[in-house]
Amino acid sequence: MPQLKDGSDYQINRHIVGDESGLRNLINACEIAISKGEYIGNDLDDFEGVTKLGTKFLQENQESKSTPFAIGIFVVIITFLLFLVVVGFIDFLKWF
Repeated sequence: MPQLKDGSDYQINRHIVGDESGLRNLINACEIAISKGEYIGNDLDDFEGVTKLGTKFLQENQESKSTPFAIGIFVVIITFLLFLVVVGFIDFLKWF
Protein backbone atom coordinates (compact mmCIF):
# COMPACT_ATOMS: atom_id res chain seq x y z
CA MET A 1 0.00 0.00 0.00
CA PRO A 2 1.51 3.37 -0.97
CA GLN A 3 2.42 5.71 1.85
CA LEU A 4 2.11 9.49 1.49
CA LYS A 5 1.91 11.90 4.44
CA ASP A 6 2.76 15.46 5.38
CA GLY A 7 6.03 15.72 7.22
CA SER A 8 4.64 17.03 10.50
CA ASP A 9 4.57 13.52 11.99
CA TYR A 10 8.27 13.12 11.20
CA GLN A 11 9.58 16.57 12.23
CA ILE A 12 9.97 17.52 8.56
CA ASN A 13 7.25 20.17 8.63
CA ARG A 14 7.75 21.63 5.16
CA HIS A 15 7.86 18.31 3.27
CA ILE A 16 5.51 15.72 1.90
CA VAL A 17 6.96 12.33 2.74
CA GLY A 18 6.19 8.95 1.27
CA ASP A 19 7.53 5.70 -0.07
CA GLU A 20 8.30 5.24 -3.77
CA SER A 21 4.81 4.14 -4.83
CA GLY A 22 3.17 6.91 -2.80
CA LEU A 23 5.37 9.53 -4.42
CA ARG A 24 4.70 8.08 -7.89
CA ASN A 25 0.96 8.36 -7.18
CA LEU A 26 1.55 11.99 -6.19
CA ILE A 27 3.44 12.64 -9.44
CA ASN A 28 0.54 11.13 -11.41
CA ALA A 29 -2.00 13.18 -9.42
CA CYS A 30 0.02 16.37 -10.02
CA GLU A 31 0.22 15.71 -13.76
CA ILE A 32 -3.56 15.20 -13.93
CA ALA A 33 -4.15 18.35 -11.84
CA ILE A 34 -1.89 20.37 -14.15
CA SER A 35 -3.77 19.23 -17.24
CA LYS A 36 -7.34 19.13 -15.87
CA GLY A 37 -7.12 21.57 -12.94
CA GLU A 38 -7.89 19.02 -10.22
CA TYR A 39 -7.36 15.41 -9.24
CA ILE A 40 -9.52 13.62 -6.66
CA GLY A 41 -8.71 10.04 -5.77
CA ASN A 42 -8.15 7.58 -2.96
CA ASP A 43 -4.58 6.65 -3.87
CA LEU A 44 -2.99 9.59 -2.03
CA ASP A 45 -3.27 8.05 1.45
CA ASP A 46 -4.34 10.82 3.90
CA PHE A 47 -4.86 13.38 1.13
CA GLU A 48 -8.04 13.60 -0.93
CA GLY A 49 -6.65 15.23 -4.03
CA VAL A 50 -4.51 17.82 -5.75
CA THR A 51 -5.79 21.15 -7.08
CA LYS A 52 -4.06 23.61 -9.37
CA LEU A 53 -4.61 27.24 -8.36
CA GLY A 54 -3.49 30.41 -10.06
CA THR A 55 -0.39 32.25 -8.89
CA LYS A 56 -2.37 35.44 -8.30
CA PHE A 57 -4.87 33.62 -6.07
CA LEU A 58 -2.09 32.04 -4.00
CA GLN A 59 -0.28 35.36 -3.54
CA GLU A 60 -3.40 37.31 -2.58
CA ASN A 61 -4.61 34.73 -0.05
CA GLN A 62 -1.33 34.24 1.73
CA GLU A 63 -1.42 34.74 5.50
CA SER A 64 0.57 37.71 6.67
CA LYS A 65 3.71 36.83 8.62
CA SER A 66 3.09 39.79 10.95
CA THR A 67 -0.34 38.55 12.05
CA PRO A 68 0.81 36.65 15.19
CA PHE A 69 3.03 39.59 16.18
CA ALA A 70 0.19 42.09 15.67
CA ILE A 71 -2.20 39.94 17.72
CA GLY A 72 0.40 39.72 20.51
CA ILE A 73 0.80 43.52 20.58
CA PHE A 74 -2.99 43.93 20.60
CA VAL A 75 -3.35 41.54 23.56
CA VAL A 76 -0.64 43.38 25.51
CA ILE A 77 -2.34 46.75 24.90
CA ILE A 78 -5.78 45.44 25.89
CA THR A 79 -4.32 43.84 29.03
CA PHE A 80 -2.65 47.13 29.97
CA LEU A 81 -5.89 49.07 29.42
CA LEU A 82 -7.83 46.60 31.56
CA PHE A 83 -5.19 46.98 34.27
CA LEU A 84 -5.64 50.78 34.18
CA VAL A 85 -9.44 50.41 34.42
CA VAL A 86 -9.13 48.10 37.45
CA VAL A 87 -6.65 50.44 39.17
CA GLY A 88 -8.91 53.42 38.44
CA PHE A 89 -11.95 51.59 39.80
CA ILE A 90 -10.07 50.66 42.98
CA ASP A 91 -9.06 54.33 43.44
CA PHE A 92 -12.67 55.37 42.85
CA LEU A 93 -13.86 52.96 45.58
CA LYS A 94 -11.29 54.37 48.02
CA TRP A 95 -13.19 57.72 47.97
CA PHE A 96 -16.09 56.09 49.80
